[in-house]
Amino acid sequence: MQQNDGMGDAFSEEMLEHYRLGDDPVRFPNTDWKGILLRDYSAQQRYNLNVSGAGQRVNYFVNAGYLNQGGMFNTEEDLSYDPSFKLDRYNFRSNVDIQLTKSLKAMLNLGGYLEKQNMPAGIYNDLDFLSDVSPALHILAQLTVDQNATVPGPLTPEGEVVTWQGGFYPPFGSLNRSGYVQQTRNNIMATFGLEQDLNWFVKGLSAKAWMSFDSKTTNNMMASREYLKLVQIIEPTADGSYTVHFQNMGDSKTTPLSLSGARYFTTLSNFQGYLNYSNSVGKHNFTGLLMYQQQKNIIDAQLPYNLRGISNRITYGYDSRYFAEFNMGYNGSEQFKKGHRFGFFPAFSVAWMISNESFLDDVSFLNNLKVRASYGRVGNDRIGSRRFLYLDDVQVGSGGYSSSLGLGQRVTTRLLKNEALQWEVANKVNVGVDLKVFNAIDVTVDVYHERRDNILRNRGTIPVLNGLPTSVLPPVNIGVVENKGYEIELNYRKAINSDLSILGKLNLNYATNRQVFADEPLLDESFAYQYRQTGFRIGQNFGYLVDRYFTDEEDIANSPKQNISGHEPRPGDFKYVD
Repeated sequence: MQQNDGMGDAFSEEMLEHYRLGDDPVRFPNTDWKGILLRDYSAQQRYNLNVSGAGQRVNYFVNAGYLNQGGMFNTEEDLSYDPSFKLDRYNFRSNVDIQLTKSLKAMLNLGGYLEKQNMPAGIYNDLDFLSDVSPALHILAQLTVDQNATVPGPLTPEGEVVTWQGGFYPPFGSLNRSGYVQQTRNNIMATFGLEQDLNWFVKGLSAKAWMSFDSKTTNNMMASREYLKLVQIIEPTADGSYTVHFQNMGDSKTTPLSLSGARYFTTLSNFQGYLNYSNSVGKHNFTGLLMYQQQKNIIDAQLPYNLRGISNRITYGYDSRYFAEFNMGYNGSEQFKKGHRFGFFPAFSVAWMISNESFLDDVSFLNNLKVRASYGRVGNDRIGSRRFLYLDDVQVGSGGYSSSLGLGQRVTTRLLKNEALQWEVANKVNVGVDLKVFNAIDVTVDVYHERRDNILRNRGTIPVLNGLPTSVLPPVNIGVVENKGYEIELNYRKAINSDLSILGKLNLNYATNRQVFADEPLLDESFAYQYRQTGFRIGQNFGYLVDRYFTDEEDIANSPKQNISGHEPRPGDFKYVD
């Protein structure tokens, strides 16, 4: 790449030969970073104890477990603290079912875990750290033609951390000299339910109620510090040899451990009540479900997230040939003002099992053939990071104004309210075919179309002359997007004998979208595209099309003038389509 940019080689043949021979380990070191930083293996221990039993009225299951996991990185052992990676986890689970009467059953499920994790303060998890395992990667990215590629070992002879120019986070220092983090997490889950058989009232009718509680807490304690970082400096001497010394990178220094901490918690409580119905009359099969749900989610010190709604499902089947289903949801959200909080979301589907028709009884190779179609309307109330957009966002700030009455505080409007805010909705249509032949080949085809309306977005056609900065104008439900596509899945499964089977799978998917309305200003006719969003896919890229590379100066001179961002092209640069 440097040759393409006219900069010459990053490494000369002489330098590469020194690396190969290892005859000058100071200027051309061959440091085993893998051996220094990584262990050959990481140990894990896991223990579980299960107890279960069943009686005439009570069934129970109890489980307790312990997990210990070591880390994959080497850390120093003679420090005043422990920077190693390790995890200890204790978990439990208890499920109890009690038959209170012949028709009433109670269920109590308890579960949770306690987890303690230790790690270096400079590293948040092993995977993030992998990007810094080899300092050589950083040096190679920064080399100029005249630099020596010197990547010394992790420590000086005096035991201080060695880094490179610009290397603020050397891996060895991040592991061993940055301090440590102790993270404690716990989770408690509890569910209590009652199930009542109502066959005595209506055949096939039952009722169920669940109440659940889920609490998670995370406590972080960090003891962090800065540490001295030294850069190896090699200076040639008059006799052709060199001297080596170490120089402080910036003003780094070793500091005492500094303690800090943070606590996070979430609490989710949920109640669900059901009425279930299932019955058959001759060739007619009926099922029904009516559900009420109420949910509260508390995240740290924020106001609770609340959701409430009812839903139902009704299904009908005739003779295992004709099927229909209707679903409905009527849900309320705190995100909207009264009058807009509840949304109605229906859905229905039909299907025909053609392979169960009598006129296909003699078609022996046909195992299954079903055609189906569905329509549904769904809603979304999670429409941005901000909440309660139907209220003005006003802030009382420091400073203010002077008047005859004295000094007053400044009141700033950060965002105007949008009282017309409502659910974002999507109308979905799907048509599909399921086919199975020769007891081996399964084919599924789906064609779908979706239109999303009321997408929350900022207005793009309000002029700045309105007197308000655009940052305080509220987002509105104006966006419209269409999605469409198809999916084809082909599966083959054939058993040769009891020990050998042939399996195969093929998928073909196509999906595209188009922004129907984005409220953007119409550009004048001098632009190749007068809209940059409306009519295009979400995230549509605009730019130059690459034709090929410029081969030489003559090729550049004989091509249309190309001046991208003020830079003249050079051999090896892209040549764009005129």
